[in-house]
Amino acid sequence: AILFFYPVPGGAGYEVIAGSSSSNIPLTMALLLLLGKMLATSLTLNSGGCGGLCIPTLFAWAILGNIYSTLTHTPLELAVPMAMASMLAATNKTLLTSLLFVAESTATGNLMYVGLASAVSYFASGLESFE
Repeated sequence: AILFFYPVPGGAGYEVIAGSSSSNIPLTMALLLLLGKMLATSLTLNSGGCGGLCIPTLFAWAILGNIYSTLTHTPLELAVPMAMASMLAATNKTLLTSLLFVAESTATGNLMYVGLASAVSYFASGLESFE
């Protein structure tokens, strides 16, 4: 029912991930996207539907990076990939994979800052992981 009225949170969300790192999303729209994706993913997985958590989580962190960029006036091309890479490195315990995956999905050239964010979150999270 959510996707019937608001289809953007449906699917993998690669378009939103790419779009959030290239242009600012209005704050209310970003919050609606975030809430819609979280709700759609949790309802799908809890009702027995198939899907994963990696891309929906990257979707959420791309939106949160966009919100952070809007509120703090941080360059968008820096905030979104750093948010996505740091989340992926900390939750899945994959330091270099997070860097390469985010560089590929956002086409960022700021690999030094993204790598630093990945390393800090990877080592700060200790032995805890998402699994």
